[in-house]
Amino acid sequence: MADSGEQATQHVTRVREILPRSASIIEAFRDTTSRDHPGQLVLDTANELAAQHGQQWQAEDVSRASGASAEAIAESKRLIDDLNARRVALVERIDEWVSAQVHSRADASLHTETLGSVVDPWRSRGSVRTA
Repeated sequence: MADSGEQATQHVTRVREILPRSASIIEAFRDTTSRDHPGQLVLDTANELAAQHGQQWQAEDVSRASGASAEAIAESKRLIDDLNARRVALVERIDEWVSAQVHSRADASLHTETLGSVVDPWRSRGSVRTA
């Protein structure tokens, strides 16, 4: 039977095999050509989040354009609301996948954000504006 230190090492190794590395997630903001990673759902969803981010910036630009009609502003604000709802669903997709794949250890440290909220480029300070 493995001791707790060995079990912790095995757990960390398994988690590292399942979750994509941060560099892969950042690359996925622009492209998701890889299809063989165990955490491909996270990479694909990161790519979708980046696309959402670009669409949201475009809608924000429309809503702030000088001379924009009230109708155009209202339409862009409705689109922003729809995009935010979709973004939340994408973040939840990542979080649900992580919850199903990675089982927390009782002695694990607590984190203030989920992986989905960290991946979400709309909230990330390091995000690149794509529009």
